[in-house]
Amino acid sequence: MAGVGSGDRLVSADLLGRCVLVDPENYGGDSVKTSRNKRKGSKYFNRKVTVCGMVFDSKREGRFWLFLQSEKAAGKICRFERQVPFEVIPACGDERPARYIADFVTYDEAGNIIDVYDVKSAVTRTLPEYVLKRKLMLWRHGLKIREV
Repeated sequence: MAGVGSGDRLVSADLLGRCVLVDPENYGGDSVKTSRNKRKGSKYFNRKVTVCGMVFDSKREGRFWLFLQSEKAAGKICRFERQVPFEVIPACGDERPARYIADFVTYDEAGNIIDVYDVKSAVTRTLPEYVLKRKLMLWRHGLKIREV
């Protein structure tokens, strides 16, 4: 993710609507917002963050969105989408289908999927439910999930 910033630097929009990197500790404005739930913290200690008006589940996910924006601007990818659902097990009888929701999916000019990305911490990438869905994605769709 070179060129996107490192550490806990986030992005805000300047007065002209352009995205700019900011260091939240040295920035007094309210454009960069992290939400804190006073009653109960997140299960994995991540905080939702707002980047250029969009809410992400973590700082890492927001930074990866910026990286994909730079890849798109450089012409390496044609487009990308957030929170893309994939059916991994079809509905059966009264049971609903099982779905995996990818954090990001990148596409080429023809609309073919290049990569499926999931922003994971060391803890969440070993959870049994995620591991099963990762394997089902490979088996059902032939897509290997790239963990960021």
